[in-house]
Amino acid sequence: MSDERQEPLPSLGDGRQEPLPSLGDGRQEPLPSLGDGRQEPLPSLFPGLIARRLGPDDAGRLRAMRRQVLASLSDPDYYRIEGETGDMVAEHLGPRGLVIGVFDPQKDALIAYGALGLPGPGDMNRGADLPLPAAEWPSVAHLASTMVLPAYRGHRLHRWLLERRLKIGAERGRRHFLTTVSPRNHPSWGNLVAGGLYIKRLVVVGDGLVRGLAHRDLRMEVRFDAAAAIPCDVSDLDRQRALLADGQWVWDKGRTATGHPCMIFGRPMIRP
Repeated sequence: MSDERQEPLPSLGDGRQEPLPSLGDGRQEPLPSLGDGRQEPLPSLFPGLIARRLGPDDAGRLRAMRRQVLASLSDPDYYRIEGETGDMVAEHLGPRGLVIGVFDPQKDALIAYGALGLPGPGDMNRGADLPLPAAEWPSVAHLASTMVLPAYRGHRLHRWLLERRLKIGAERGRRHFLTTVSPRNHPSWGNLVAGGLYIKRLVVVGDGLVRGLAHRDLRMEVRFDAAAAIPCDVSDLDRQRALLADGQWVWDKGRTATGHPCMIFGRPMIRP
């Protein structure tokens, strides 16, 4: 997000309203953690919107908003409930996660959210799928789900929710951030790779759904050689598997000669 500016935020907590970052000139500054109920205005791209951490009383509203988003998808494979593990809403409104909700107060509507899972001992852990050594599993956080209502897309709410959760997870001692995404869901994985979560494997979730496993280690600096970029069709799972098996990662989103989105693979150059 080279053309965005992040300005410092106070932490969210008990009901006060606070300014959120404005998106502008590329400056990145730290965002403190989201607390337990305070509201704060969103960036100037969406004046009037507020964000707060959702609680158990928001479960019904969150479920209804998710149904609305799922009904609007142009491709049902972009997001399937059967690809989730357990009850996403109940689990992330509990002690092992959190959900940032974005509201339009004028419409009294929840219009976007981002969920962060904080697995503990004995919980399902995507670090095992990468695979990470078991000693690293306590440092894993799951970017479990992000949704934005259609009328509010295209203004980087998805990216803001991603950056916010990375900061919150880091403050809670997590360094490995993982999520699964449909290879066809280029709007979502495009945001992920732009945020440093590169697709490193294909995994099977739910009822046989093939998903890309995206991962970012906050302690590693990763670079790619743009001159050696390899494009791959988002539907060509066999070629994706072959490139991933060869040690290549999906690090960017490109366009084919006909204008269709494609994955850009490359060999990572990693520096601790």
